[in-house]
Amino acid sequence: MKWKKGLALLTAAALSLGAFGGAVPSQGMAVVAAKENKADKTYGKPWINSNVTGMVTKSVNASVHDDYYLAKNHNRFIQTKLDPGRVEAGTLSDISDQVDARLQALMTDPSQTADYAKQVQEYYQMFLDWDSRNAASREHFEAHLKPIQDITDLESLTAYLGSDESVYYGKSVFNWGTTPDSSEPDVYTVAIVSTPLSLGDAAEYENETSYGARQRKAVTEKAEYVLRYAGYTDEEAAQIIADAFAFEKDIAASEMTQEDAYASDATERRNNPRTGEELAAQSLNFPLMDILTAAGYGASARYNLWEPAWLARLNELYTPERVGQIKDYLLFRYAIDSITFLDEAAYREAQRINREFYGLEASRSDAYYAYTNTQSALYNYVDQMYVAKYCSPKMKRDVKRLMEEIVAEYKKMLRSETWLSAATRRNAIRKLNAISLNAVYPDKWADWSALSFATRAEGGSYQDASDAVTRMLIDRDKSRINGRVDRAIWDTSCTEVNASYWPDRNRILVYAGILNGAIYHASMTEEQKLGSIGVFIGHEISHAFDNNGAQYDEKGRIRNWWTKADARAFQKRADKLVAYYNKILPFKNRQHYKGTLVQGEAIADLGGMRCVLSLASKKKDFDYKKFFSAYARVWFSEMTEESMENIYMQNEHPIDYLRVNVVVSQFEEFYKAYGIKKGDKMYLDPKDRIAVW
Repeated sequence: MKWKKGLALLTAAALSLGAFGGAVPSQGMAVVAAKENKADKTYGKPWINSNVTGMVTKSVNASVHDDYYLAKNHNRFIQTKLDPGRVEAGTLSDISDQVDARLQALMTDPSQTADYAKQVQEYYQMFLDWDSRNAASREHFEAHLKPIQDITDLESLTAYLGSDESVYYGKSVFNWGTTPDSSEPDVYTVAIVSTPLSLGDAAEYENETSYGARQRKAVTEKAEYVLRYAGYTDEEAAQIIADAFAFEKDIAASEMTQEDAYASDATERRNNPRTGEELAAQSLNFPLMDILTAAGYGASARYNLWEPAWLARLNELYTPERVGQIKDYLLFRYAIDSITFLDEAAYREAQRINREFYGLEASRSDAYYAYTNTQSALYNYVDQMYVAKYCSPKMKRDVKRLMEEIVAEYKKMLRSETWLSAATRRNAIRKLNAISLNAVYPDKWADWSALSFATRAEGGSYQDASDAVTRMLIDRDKSRINGRVDRAIWDTSCTEVNASYWPDRNRILVYAGILNGAIYHASMTEEQKLGSIGVFIGHEISHAFDNNGAQYDEKGRIRNWWTKADARAFQKRADKLVAYYNKILPFKNRQHYKGTLVQGEAIADLGGMRCVLSLASKKKDFDYKKFFSAYARVWFSEMTEESMENIYMQNEHPIDYLRVNVVVSQFEEFYKAYGIKKGDKMYLDPKDRIAVW
């Protein structure tokens, strides 16, 4: 899930956990070149964490019987070195590189003559034009800073939070944006999301981890730099930062932690429909509806308040005595997010801070970051350029056909599931039959014709162009309120190297970006195809029936379609999976893994594997060794130690080596293919196996 600036830039997908089923974790800013691994010895239990760069040496070996993932990828670990500017290497990174190279080439391709392509290419060049960016930096920054500085009391604070300056360009104390209604998914409503926290996880404010400490250091250094740029003394900057963290700590106690957000009851807890009148009645001090109305979001027929406890706490904190602290929180958040929009010196400082955060020594080229920022901002246009050159209707048909084949097999799997009652099975199959299968690229592109910004020749700047994109997206979001959801539009980039399931629309997206390299190509054998893109598709189907997706029905409504007995049986199986992951020690400090955090993705990994193995059983002379080998190699990756913790201590996806070793050890086909027996580290007693489906 991608969280942008609050409010409308939170897409419908993010606000409903719509894209929670992405098979690949978001790894943030790929900033850097590896330092020498700091680990003085290998670590990890029951298998070493081989995804940490430098962990696997020639003396660290393994057989398929003891560490299947390591055995299948050992040579690649020995041969792979992180290149300058890279946080990670691996199969999916290789595919990303291929897509990146194609997209970056399009941004300088003179044959791209469409108006929208010219906007993409101008935006790309604006990023690289440091003379223009340096000249625009201070005026742009101060124009959006001053309205925060002018806050003096509750009245001016409230006025700012509902103003265009806050909505489009500044900061707020909460997020909001349109999302499909939980009971009527074909209609847009407005979701209200709690205060953004600089440390990410609310749990960090009570028990700070090594990740939290690194995050605190990074955001503090960014804020210090920008506040000095704004003219604050070191003492004033220190006070602003202290106030901001004090406010975050006070509000964090009322917010869901990362584990809470992925617990089995998270969807139910976040589904709190309210009318505007009900919200106003619950906002005794904090004028929530006044702010939403001023911001252009006051006419929604219904709202979904994600965390009522958060609103109750904000009501307590929104007092005259707290105005200075809340103002400092807004200054702090604006400073952090502004550093890459200032001059070149500020941008280089941000790169230095990011390098330290990720444990690296070099940044990638400005051209690379120009591409990634352009793709992120103008993805709708960039995707159209990519699809026109690299995708075809035949590719779309072929992938759709494979998706249909795997769905058909999944239906057989559900019909044979012995622990489901007939009533729940019927509902599950009804949902499966209704899943919308979307391959490669959308059938309809979003209308961005309202986007306009001045070129450099016309006196425009990168900063102003970025503001124009933000304004267009938010205005588009406002126009959706109470409107119909157009399911033909994806509302996300199709060039991502990923696939996803969106429960509020009961749909699967397999993006063009992932259909490259080792995941999908024309000359693949049957075993390779099923062990790579096949398992990815099965994974996304399984998200419809994981601990979160199972709470949505065939139309994308949050509705209980389970019998009580089946729900208890499902939870018992999910709890067993959580307990299994809780025993794993993947980090240097021997911190236990959070099974609750990864349960949704782990359930999908296992369900997808079971489905594809069922399909494989019908293939003549199917080579299971080739199949499992392809699966293990798809997930090959290595990254710096810091990046490992930064990503996976708060990410819902299991670490790659666990996605292989844990998954394959649940299935008899693996045991038979390799002769795995009791006493081998890859052996798991049948009574201890954890597949939910």
